[in-house]
Amino acid sequence: MKRTLFLVLTLAFAASTTRAQELKAATQAEKAAKKSIRVRQDKPNEVTVRKVSYSGALPQLGKSDNPLQLVNPRAPQEAGKAEDNTAVDPIDKKPRGIILLRLRW
Repeated sequence: MKRTLFLVLTLAFAASTTRAQELKAATQAEKAAKKSIRVRQDKPNEVTVRKVSYSGALPQLGKSDNPLQLVNPRAPQEAGKAEDNTAVDPIDKKPRGIILLRLRW
């Protein structure tokens, strides 16, 4: 009886220790993944050179495979949205013009 009890307790302790080590390894892996992964979505109308970002209709024209898709109203979403190259009035939210070239640094 004592032997069975000792065997059961030993197996339970070994299982809990193994599970704790697995959880610790999983949390360390999650922390490392959060630190190392920095995904940046590349916009169709943006080109980045060093620390300067160029955006607007002209960089999108140079970056696109099919430039005619820029004026096609039924273009696929990969071609970009027209709102990305539209200047909007901040007060009344109406479009005021087309952004040909925007520089950000």
